[in-house]
Amino acid sequence: MQIHNFLRKGAVAVVIAFLLITTALLSSPSQAAPAVPTLGHSEGSSRTAPPPPRAINRPTSGSLPNAPLTSSLQMLIPNYMNNTIQGYDADTGAHVSIWASGNGLYGPLDAIYGPDGNIYASCHNGGDVLRYTNGGIFLGAFVRPGDGNLNGPFGMAFGPDGNFYVTSQNSNQVMRFNGQTGAFIDVFVTAGSGGLNYPTDLHFGPDNNLYVTSQDSNQVLQWSDRAVH
Repeated sequence: MQIHNFLRKGAVAVVIAFLLITTALLSSPSQAAPAVPTLGHSEGSSRTAPPPPRAINRPTSGSLPNAPLTSSLQMLIPNYMNNTIQGYDADTGAHVSIWASGNGLYGPLDAIYGPDGNIYASCHNGGDVLRYTNGGIFLGAFVRPGDGNLNGPFGMAFGPDGNFYVTSQNSNQVMRFNGQTGAFIDVFVTAGSGGLNYPTDLHFGPDNNLYVTSQDSNQVLQWSDRAVH
């Protein structure tokens, strides 16, 4: 009888121990593989990280509506506040260098490629347009301060006639200069023409017409290609 009771007690103890071990195992944290992190989304989002950026082909010449790229695939962005042109990696957007500074670079607002492969920067506060090689070597002023009474240069473009056009923001005009020498030719769009008020960017369309953004009148104005060819 004593042996039977002992065996019963032993069996119960084994069962209890098994239940305790099973409970401990079930309550322990799992060791699942960590989740792949998401970018730019709140907790609970099921969206995954975006694909890697697409490579950007480097342009060769001509007026561009976007920032120019150098031979080393640096995207050039003028920094008006600190009087520099900054270089950023065209694939990742990472900052690479201070591409240009000094040499009269005061208040740069725009940078474009010229047909000669050089890069042109408008200096709103300096009142001139500076020219650089693709590698960042300063070549001097292409349009000098005060030429043609240029006042607050902003947007720039080389026209189908090969000449150089730039908005004169503070005088509400568009100026035309020789595309090779930078010498003043004429006022292509007179002050306030068509309601032009504080012009910013300009671009020649595929129709060879000139399109100019007029900031204070909230318009994009168009001029025919008269006297451009």
